[in-house]
Amino acid sequence: MSRDFSDLHIRVAQQAARLAEYAGVTEHAVFAHGRLRLVAGVVMKGAAVAGRQVVDLRHAAAAWNFIVAAVVRGEETIIGSGDTTIEVGDHVVVMVEVDRVRDVIGMFGIDTEEVARVVILGGTRIAAMTADILLDKG
Repeated sequence: MSRDFSDLHIRVAQQAARLAEYAGVTEHAVFAHGRLRLVAGVVMKGAAVAGRQVVDLRHAAAAWNFIVAAVVRGEETIIGSGDTTIEVGDHVVVMVEVDRVRDVIGMFGIDTEEVARVVILGGTRIAAMTADILLDKG
């Protein structure tokens, strides 16, 4: 049982460290043995995708390597489809190939700046593991 508990702590710490990779990302999960990432964030004013339908993004993107999984607009959750229009303020959830995360979230106006400083509150085991992971990444 303690091994499972420890594994859970490690997974939570890894998730927290992934969220710290990009300033504007609100969710970040790993899929397909690290080849795919599910990322989410809020579409900002001036984003290349604002006011456009998902089907139009396919033609604008240099390589179609992402899927708009969902758009949360206020209290409404919209499953992404070709006729979904992305609006400023939408909380978008995107599945993307790992090497294209920064490019794709940048299209959505999500801050892609690398995080330079992180404050971890609490002295728990998870906090310590998260700090170790972030220090190892530099």
